Amino acid sequence: MVEKGLDVCFLQLFGTNFVHADPHYGNMLYDPDDRLVLLDFGLVTRLTPAQGEAMANAVSSIVSEDWPNLLEAFREIGLVPPSPNIWVDAKTGAPTSGLLPGVWQACSEEDFAASFVDALEKASQGTAGSFTEITTRLTELALTYQFILPPWLLFVVRAVITLDGFAAGMDPPLSALAAAAPHAAR
Repeated sequence: MVEKGLDVCFLQLFGTNFVHADPHYGNMLYDPDDRLVLLDFGLVTRLTPAQGEAMANAVSSIVSEDWPNLLEAFREIGLVPPSPNIWVDAKTGAPTSGLLPGVWQACSEEDFAASFVDALEKASQGTAGSFTEITTRLTELALTYQFILPPWLLFVVRAVITLDGFAAGMDPPLSALAAAAPHAAR
């Protein structure tokens, strides 16, 4: 069921720009003809064709570990602002955690890009990593640098992370990235 769920999720994302964002076991079943049926369409999102294309570019960049291209795809998605900002202490101007009081301050593209690449290289550890690990590293980076989470992307991330977690728990583990790659390449 997980393998088919991954296939359906990425077919939706890259083929229809419509995503069922709640793909857990209670919302999936097989019909008598062994076809996967999705239930409960209370949590869904639609993407524009441009958003779908940017998501496909992002997945392809993750699979190939092309972090500079991923950064550009994230800008197309609207996740990263055109000019980077860093969270700093309002009194000292020193970078600080986004969990502490502070203000956004413009920073250099080079510093942001270097931190972005470093975070993703840690997530991949010589392999393409997982969607969950990449999301975790980007969340950590967002405590320092400004990210903007478009509402539609929250639903896509929720769907993918849910299935990625199920895939990692399979024996042997499945790769959600490997399942996404052929759909993103279309």
